[in-house]
Amino acid sequence: MSLLDIPDVFIGSTDDGHTFVVALYALLAHTHDLVDPSWTTRWSPDQPAGGPDLRFQVRDGTVAVTASTTAARLLLEQHGFVPTADGASYRPRDGLDERGLLGAVTAAEAHAYAHGLSARVHLGIPTPADIPASARRRSAATAGPRTTPSARRRTR
Repeated sequence: MSLLDIPDVFIGSTDDGHTFVVALYALLAHTHDLVDPSWTTRWSPDQPAGGPDLRFQVRDGTVAVTASTTAARLLLEQHGFVPTADGASYRPRDGLDERGLLGAVTAAEAHAYAHGLSARVHLGIPTPADIPASARRRSAATAGPRTTPSARRRTR
């Protein structure tokens, strides 16, 4: 899901707790189109150490939400999220485009925050620790010994 194509200003968090902002030049002076699903901008040391009440997972054009409390489940249903067949999570109602999906996540997350429920939005953006290191390329000068012996030169 290319969430970054929709709002003018987008604030997000990586799973390891880094906050990022994508803002186009001078738009804050002209727009109110601001999206902040970042859990790190709302985190407080006074919050309990347990997991969030709501956990949104955004990946490949889909949104899955798990709720750990009754209040969180009721809030999701208020925003049109429907339980999955197994009942373990929720999904947005059918027929939403990218803007609609983003709007559903943003509205539910902001509503949860207003009611004192904690929420985390996982955007599926890899953290530096998740990106494998590239294999080092060997240069021709340090390629190691030849596999075939070179012919000896005869001297006169």
